[in-house]
Amino acid sequence: MAKDRKYWNDYLTDIRLQDSGEYDYHGAYYSPDYGEACKKPTEKFAKETAPFAALALVASLLGGLFPATGATDTWYVILPFGLTIALNFVIVYHLGKLIHSMIFGRDKALVREYVYDKTFPRLKPITKGMISVAAITIIAEVFHLVIYGKGSHFGGAVLLLFCMAISALSGVVLLYAFNRVKWLKIAKDKD
Repeated sequence: MAKDRKYWNDYLTDIRLQDSGEYDYHGAYYSPDYGEACKKPTEKFAKETAPFAALALVASLLGGLFPATGATDTWYVILPFGLTIALNFVIVYHLGKLIHSMIFGRDKALVREYVYDKTFPRLKPITKGMISVAAITIIAEVFHLVIYGKGSHFGGAVLLLFCMAISALSGVVLLYAFNRVKWLKIAKDKD
């Protein structure tokens, strides 16, 4: 992250008004790097991360569609389950912002420094947190089933366990993809 910036909006100094009346960015850029063998690193990054982030989110939402024995009335199952869903939304948001900047942004295949600083460094700890609370949800649901029995919604409990496992495994694959990519910093314009 940019440590020389003091305030949250310091990146605005990199955006300057041109004589034509348009604003132009003169700051640093980041680009994903997979080595010389990879011709399209932007598409590779998107293909390696976006499907698993979407799968984790869909799995966590699917786990809550049907009533489950522990997840309908027990706080120690509901709390980590809700946090799993919330963190999956945050992951999809940050990853979507990063990929959108690379693919649809004005600077093709490049990410502006302020976008990178607010997205990618946050993705790893948020993903680790999501994996942790998904695992806690599984442990709490199994604990509830062992202590209180099957209850009236055992099928929903099995679905919840399966969906949380899928969400956690997708998070592990995401972490692997995040650790594989190296980011190249392209120097600022000299204006």
